[in-house]
Amino acid sequence: EGNFNKTKEFMIGIVEKFHETEETTYVTVVQYSNTVHEEFSFISVQKNWELIERIRQIQYQGGENTNTGSAIMHVIESTLTTVNGARKEAPDLVFMITSNPPTDNITNPINAVINKDVKLISIVADPTIKIAELPPPVVSTDFDNIPNIVDDVYGTCCRPANAETTATTTMTATT
Repeated sequence: EGNFNKTKEFMIGIVEKFHETEETTYVTVVQYSNTVHEEFSFISVQKNWELIERIRQIQYQGGENTNTGSAIMHVIESTLTTVNGARKEAPDLVFMITSNPPTDNITNPINAVINKDVKLISIVADPTIKIAELPPPVVSTDFDNIPNIVDDVYGTCCRPANAETTATTTMTATT
């Protein structure tokens, strides 16, 4: 659970970087292990302070598996839909934090990410995960450092090209 709390620190840091307002970036959080659980959707309140409070309240679900493929497909097929509050005009950006090799197949889900033009930023906190299976960019780190990589991840992957750019952001986490 301590490592999960570090992923929540990262998520809060990213939310603060995006300076959330309802008119710009929308955020949802999906937690996965044995199952995929959407903590809150794009339809829910999107005020910066409320997002941060909701992230702080997320409870670690735990589990024996790391169903990364299932989580990615859930995000593609369910989370990033207009029914759930995603916006057609906004680019889709997904931060996926994982600390275990996938226990399910990720080939088709990764292809779906590419085909749907979703920008997936994988943050990997385990040296045994085959980074080559994930599309770039991939950030390799450890849990102690996850809260400290917010600026680097945002600066290299997420800074809008101009002030008019908006994004739909999904964060997925597992430990």
